[in-house]
Amino acid sequence: MSATQQQPLRALSLRGNFAWTTVGNLVYSACSWLMLAVIAKFGSPVLVGQFALSLAVIQPIIAFSQLNLSQVQATDARQEYRFGDYLALRLVTNGLALLVLLGLALWGGYDRTQCLVLALVGVSAVFDAVGDVTFGLLRQREVMDRIAISMAAEGVLSLALLSVGVFCLHSLVWAAAGYAFASALVVLGYDIPCAVRVLRADADCAESLVTLGGRYAFPRPHWELQTLLKLAWLALPLGTIMLLIALNNNISRYFVHHTLGAHGLGIFSALISFVAAGRIVILALGQSASPRLARHYADGDRQKFTGLLRRLVLIGAVVGAAALAVALIAGRQILTFFYTPEYASHLNVFVLYLAAGGAGYVASFLGYGITAARYFKVQTVTLGSLSVITLVTCAWLVPAYGAAGAGWSALLVAFGNILGNLLILRHALRALPDGRPEPSWTAVSLPTIGTDL
Repeated sequence: MSATQQQPLRALSLRGNFAWTTVGNLVYSACSWLMLAVIAKFGSPVLVGQFALSLAVIQPIIAFSQLNLSQVQATDARQEYRFGDYLALRLVTNGLALLVLLGLALWGGYDRTQCLVLALVGVSAVFDAVGDVTFGLLRQREVMDRIAISMAAEGVLSLALLSVGVFCLHSLVWAAAGYAFASALVVLGYDIPCAVRVLRADADCAESLVTLGGRYAFPRPHWELQTLLKLAWLALPLGTIMLLIALNNNISRYFVHHTLGAHGLGIFSALISFVAAGRIVILALGQSASPRLARHYADGDRQKFTGLLRRLVLIGAVVGAAALAVALIAGRQILTFFYTPEYASHLNVFVLYLAAGGAGYVASFLGYGITAARYFKVQTVTLGSLSVITLVTCAWLVPAYGAAGAGWSALLVAFGNILGNLLILRHALRALPDGRPEPSWTAVSLPTIGTDL
């Protein structure tokens, strides 16, 4: 990164951050979905299943290794830790995750193609994890436009290179290689330079940079064992939470793959990928609002904290209801147009998962509120219980009802997640000092949207 003078990145408004994050998530999520569509259109359900299985195996490992440090950074309103501390811990956990992933690829009993795809997608995930820690810094400074540009660039580049591998080279391995290359290029060529620019502008962060030859600067990890252990211990509950969330999202895939094989998993994964469309709004608004929620809670301002959270919950409910209505009215036509009639014959699974996704959107916003209040450890109890429910219901319903059984399981888990998050938030609000009236959480699903958003 050149040491020439640059203007510091300016914090954006909540509306601005939401708009940029929405665009970034929209492009990235659309490209991620189009990757599956390309494989489905020009490949086969088996290839979709192989790609989806790689993601299902990798996601829990990467989710745990990340320790959700970007969210810890974004809600670190008092800046108790330096960027170099977060970076050092991420590099350590990345190395461990990569070793586990390569071990699974080599000794997991997969065929050659699945082994190579798993390893390459794993490398991509590790690079993304490095980029994610720079995202935490940018979220903390409320400059989400840079995150949006990064996500959009990676999404487009990944889609282009994966499409070349599938359409031109007819190889899922080359497609996965392009997918990994796109992640590396964006992280090294854009994310890290953005982090350097933020650190340069902050005199308190000068020690988190190392300059080479007076011209180029790079983020400096801080290798202080005691600090890293303290940070890891703080973030460990969040890492466990992300592990449990990833497992909850993928347990059904494991059972579908075991019951129906790669072909069945391919169809199932393509159907449920539409749930990600609604998550575009959820992720964008949740990530944009997290720093502000954290400040409201840190200031002990119940009214502002709960007012903003209520508006977020309402948005989640509206998005979920709209997605379900579209599925009921035009689901078969949508699946036939984007995939093939073979996928459209499983409309019941599509509808079930969109219903579960809508409930999940509400639960996600409640989860952002819990994280902003820095109630990390208690979430592991709720999510651990949900993992058990997912495991038991999938073991019971998937062998009996196939992919539809996984849909019913997802619906039960989503409503259980809402209930658990509401109970945690109730406790978090009661822990605040007195002085402001405590809101009634019985009306959480019926907020009114104000002008803050």
